Formats: sequence, C-alpha cells, structure tokens
Amino acid sequence: MDYLLLIVAIVIFFIQTISFKEFNRSYMKNLASYFLFNAGYFSLVVLLLLAFNRQFEALSPMTWLLGLLFGSLFIITMLVYMKAMENGPLAYSSLLFSFGIVVPVIVGIFFWQEPARLIQIAGLVLLLLTLVISNRQKSSAQSPVSLRWLLFAALSMLGNGLLMTVSKAHQMIMPGREVEEFLILAFGSAALFSLMLFIYRHKGKKDPVPHMRSHRLVLIMLAAGLTTAFGNQIALSLSGRLPAIIQFPTMNGGTVILATLFAVIVYRERMTRSSAAGLVLGLAALVMLSLR
Repeated sequence: MDYLLLIVAIVIFFIQTISFKEFNRSYMKNLASYFLFNAGYFSLVVLLLLAFNRQFEALSPMTWLLGLLFGSLFIITMLVYMKAMENGPLAYSSLLFSFGIVVPVIVGIFFWQEPARLIQIAGLVLLLLTLVISNRQKSSAQSPVSLRWLLFAALSMLGNGLLMTVSKAHQMIMPGREVEEFLILAFGSAALFSLMLFIYRHKGKKDPVPHMRSHRLVLIMLAAGLTTAFGNQIALSLSGRLPAIIQFPTMNGGTVILATLFAVIVYRERMTRSSAAGLVLGLAALVMLSLR
C-alpha cells in the first residue's frame, strides 16, 4: 500500500511541476508576481486541508515549532534558489537544488538508524549521476560561475534538504499524528510570509502585477493548490513509514522523469543523448532504491 501511495504522490507532484512551469512561462515577470502567486496557492492549500479534514487535534508544541519552521524555511529557500538562478547557470542551479535529497537520507541513516542496503546506496549515487547527465550543457552555452552563485546554490540545496528533513522529523516524533495540522500551520505561515513580503517590497508602487489578471492563471493556481495539498499530505504520512533513502530519491527522481517525458511529448523539447541516457539511468536508479 505504501508503494502505491508513493506512485500516486509522484503523479501528483508531476502535475504540480507542470503547473509551476506554466506559471513561470507566462506570469513570472518579477518578485511581486512570485510572492503573490505563492500567497494565493498556499492559501488555497490551507482551505483545502481545512475542508477535507474536519477533525483536528490540539496542536502540540512540536507541531507549532516544526510547522512554523517549515513555513519560514520554505520562503527563505525559494528566495535563495531564485538568487542562484539569477547569478549563475540555470541548469546547474537546478541540479544542486535537487541534490538536497541527500540531506534527509544522511539524517535518516545516522540519526534515526534507518536501514540502507548497499544496492539502495548505489541507487542513490546513480540517481545523482542521472541528475548530472540530464543537466549537462555544452560549455559554450554555460554562463560563467562565481563564488556568489556557488554560495546561493549551496544554500538552496541545504534549504531544500532541510525542508524534507523537517517534515520527516515531525512524523518520526509524532508518527501518524497531526499530519493535517502540521501542513495547515506550515503553508498558512508560508502564505502569510509571502503576502507580507509582497506588500513590503511593493508598497506604494502602482499595480506591479497587471499581467496576472487572467482566468488561465486561476486554473494554474487551482492545480498548484490541489497538488500541493494532497501531495504533501501523502508524502508526510509516508515519511513516518518509509526510509528516507527510498521515499525522497524515488519521489524526486520519479517526478523529474515524468516531467522530462512530458516536456518532450507536449512542449516538443528536443531529447538529447544526455537526457535520454539520464532517463534510462533514472529508471534503473528508482528500481534499485525500491528494493528492501
């Protein structure tokens, strides 16, 4: 049953990835649009969780602590990630960001004594190799890198890994309890922080987001909210039942593979030898990671 839910989560996060890509392609014009979009779909996540989960437990101090930590860390991580993309190569910024999966895996093995077979470790290494191959660019197309870019990219990787670790820590401490409460607090605080940043950075400016008046944007925001709400609910419940070395690499790798196939079929993006090799290696890595 856990593996079936893991597959469902991969499909949900794939749809989430497509909704984010559509927003970035059409509406990501400035930081104002980013903060406003975040505030909108985070608020929708909270409303959905409140609507579909009517029985709530009294919040424990640990849920308050980790929920608020997740919300604030999410905003900081995404801001640093954007800075990395502004100051260096897009492909390698994304690559280092994806390497954040290593953080919860290491924490799971050394702090929660989760089992890790040799074939799973090999699968993790192969998945990281997949990300490298899939993000290769010709040297002539690369932007020059700097120490500033490297700092932002490393911080975004660490932040991404800590986000996964914080959510797993909640379920390791409180297995099966206060899942919805944690998510409501996490995304509610993230929505509030996003709205505050939008108001603070654009106070007094006349209509910084005129391009966001669109019925299509409403559909994209609905897709982002629905997939974020239910995808994270499944992921959080699984984090207390599956080892990190299986859950996070499989979930992230599966999402990347589906998104790559979708980009080739729908967006007509060219499948290079590197991306094709990365796809095959990624599938092999996922099989190795799923073995228990």
